[in-house]
Amino acid sequence: MRAVVIGVGIAGRARVRAVQAIDGLELLGGYRGRFLPDLDIPVLHDLPAALQAADLAIISTPTDTHAHLVRKALQAGCHVVVEFPLASSEAEARGLFDLADERGRMLHVEHIELLSRTTTWMAEQVRGQRILEGGMVMDQPSMAGASREAFALSQVPRLHRWRCVGGGIDRVDLQRWIDGELHAEVTLAGAVPVSLVARRDPARRRGLDWWVRTDNHRYRVQGSTLYIDGEEVGRVGFSGLFEDDLRRALDALKGGGESYVSRDDILSVLGHCAALLR
Repeated sequence: MRAVVIGVGIAGRARVRAVQAIDGLELLGGYRGRFLPDLDIPVLHDLPAALQAADLAIISTPTDTHAHLVRKALQAGCHVVVEFPLASSEAEARGLFDLADERGRMLHVEHIELLSRTTTWMAEQVRGQRILEGGMVMDQPSMAGASREAFALSQVPRLHRWRCVGGGIDRVDLQRWIDGELHAEVTLAGAVPVSLVARRDPARRRGLDWWVRTDNHRYRVQGSTLYIDGEEVGRVGFSGLFEDDLRRALDALKGGGESYVSRDDILSVLGHCAALLR
């Protein structure tokens, strides 16, 4: 398969390396992005021509361009891998999935937070136990100055983490926006309320602090460090996630099935994100 990477920023650079690491994928080149001059790959200047020549379009551009570029790539006959979120609303995303079905093409949305060892560890620990309470705080210095809509949509990975660990999300209720902070209550399956706090402050380092208390223990993920009942039990790495995501997308394409995040879950979480804008 011939692939193009559209948007060679931080995620796009990782995508280029993922394509180069997978046998059977030929990288035709990259289209725009600040790291493109630093990579020894062809620079593409004509996007319509690139899409016509490609079998797979990998879209790693800013959030507000995703839906438009996904539509163009599908209309050009490409399979598509796109960074989260697919679109700015559940309705817009549903329309793109419908277009992919009409064209007989794969539309895969990246959710590497679910492939991260921090999420899989938390899910493994709480499996079979009753969740009593939990909380999550995410610092996002890169979101300083972003619009309220963009900041709300950037919470898609946090909601997917809660969905994965809690067995689903029943509802999301915005509590308040204050000084660049978002406070929400997420009600998991079984009517279990947990908290979500997101802060956009350039003075803070990017990081996730996530904890869950069950009948038996209190589990915590702080950055890359794992805790049980306050005692450190290990540390994990984050390398190889984009390659893992791309391999899973290609496996789903070959097998004709869904990838590791279902269409229904993607649409559901986007729907819940709308509550953060009320």
